[in-house]
Amino acid sequence: FTREAYERIGGHEPVKDEPLEDVHISRLAHAKGLRLGLFLADGMMFCRMYRDWPSFERGWKRIFIECANRKVSRLKKVGWRLRLLGAALPAAAAVGAVWAGVLWAGAAPGESGLLAPIVCILSLVALAAYGAGVVLTCRASRTPLAAAAAFPAGAWLAGGLILRAAADLASGKPMLWGGREYHRARR
Repeated sequence: FTREAYERIGGHEPVKDEPLEDVHISRLAHAKGLRLGLFLADGMMFCRMYRDWPSFERGWKRIFIECANRKVSRLKKVGWRLRLLGAALPAAAAVGAVWAGVLWAGAAPGESGLLAPIVCILSLVALAAYGAGVVLTCRASRTPLAAAAAFPAGAWLAGGLILRAAADLASGKPMLWGGREYHRARR
């Protein structure tokens, strides 16, 4: 942002005690009527923020909690939606396609009826649409296409992480970040 915009929001002073100051700066800028944008910074910088899984989990729970504006219900809804749409439904479609395909292929001529072929074809169409969405997302974010195969597992893990963030917030568990402890009230 420009210096004028930075001064208009009061600099870092209003957000110095926030565990996710960049999001809070954006909210202040929006409240002041400033234009905002999100830009990919692919290849511009590199950093390693997390040494291990526990620090990764702590950092991302902090991000999820603050981005959800400390709303437990929002975190739960997003966590379950991610698990359902990103992992469970594609898995169900794959199982449906295999099951219906086996029934369809093993049926004697004239015995299969229409149910098995319809379920098989609809399941394959659903999987193709899902796969296309994941591939398009990978391309837009310049993520290697090989990562698309891991998306269902990632969606399940991320959904669980968001649900654990909701549980931490609901229980009043403090956030630990940058050597500080943040007690965040749920909204």
